[in-house]
Amino acid sequence: MEHAGSGRVRTDRRVAAGVARGGGQGFGGLRQADSTLLRAYLLGARVALKLKDTAAARSLLDDAVALNPDHQAAARLIAQIDADAASP
Repeated sequence: MEHAGSGRVRTDRRVAAGVARGGGQGFGGLRQADSTLLRAYLLGARVALKLKDTAAARSLLDDAVALNPDHQAAARLIAQIDADAASP
């Protein structure tokens, strides 16, 4: 289990922040290089959510769930998107 202070999470946040500044294209290259790299889908979805692009985030999360139907982080983000869409 990852903790908010773990090195991996800090690295993910730094990478996501850098990609957000660059328009999010970096994760596309990672997904093309290895389409099974679920971390790239999740990070790309998080960046898309920060950029308020819920359609792109949902598409990436749907792809992640297609690769691993039991992926809990993807399921949580999908639930968050659905809850946000349902609230006025």
